[in-house]
Amino acid sequence: EDKQISQMCKKQMEELETSLREKIKNGIIPPVNFSSEIAEGLPEEVINNYSAANHPLLIVMGTRGTDKQNRDMLGSVTAEVLDTCRSCVFTVPETLRFKRAEDIREVVYLASSKQQDILALDALYRMLPETSLSVTLVSLPSKKKPKGDTEAIANLLDYCRKNYPAYMFKTIQLSFSHEIEDFNGLDNELHIDMIAVPTPRKNIFIRLFNPSLAHKLLFHSDIPMLSIPV
Repeated sequence: EDKQISQMCKKQMEELETSLREKIKNGIIPPVNFSSEIAEGLPEEVINNYSAANHPLLIVMGTRGTDKQNRDMLGSVTAEVLDTCRSCVFTVPETLRFKRAEDIREVVYLASSKQQDILALDALYRMLPETSLSVTLVSLPSKKKPKGDTEAIANLLDYCRKNYPAYMFKTIQLSFSHEIEDFNGLDNELHIDMIAVPTPRKNIFIRLFNPSLAHKLLFHSDIPMLSIPV
């Protein structure tokens, strides 16, 4: 049985490689060098181990649409990688709204109102230095500050405007009790191309019982997300 599974995985990988080479040959996707590798184990552990050994610039993971029944299974693997991987992770839904990185225009950044924001925004600026992004800094509410940290987000806005001149910045606050609905309304207004979020290392208790807005959006939104470890 293990041999049959191994052969099936090898066959599927070969079919994927053939498909990619055909698309490159026909000009459907840009010409890039790529290699393949098949590994055995829990997906999130395999990805994390590979990341720790090879230090990739970016890990790309696909996600199902919000109406797909098997979204939860794939989403749970992606969510675990988002929480534990120390490389940047880019999640790509089936209903991707752009074809090239140069097409990204509207970005929503989920601010933590901490020094971590500076590290994450620096990383974003290094990744897309030539792109004129419009970045909306979202002040996340909490039980202690249901309207978000207005002073911290104002300071972050001032810092961003001074240090990232190629980008345009504005801020918005979400309500504590309706953050998903507020975010969906923001998407309807801006047509968001990408969500960017700083990802500090969390213990498993926090991940299970206090899921972040990034987790919620992963399961309720079909917008690409860039997770930046800080």
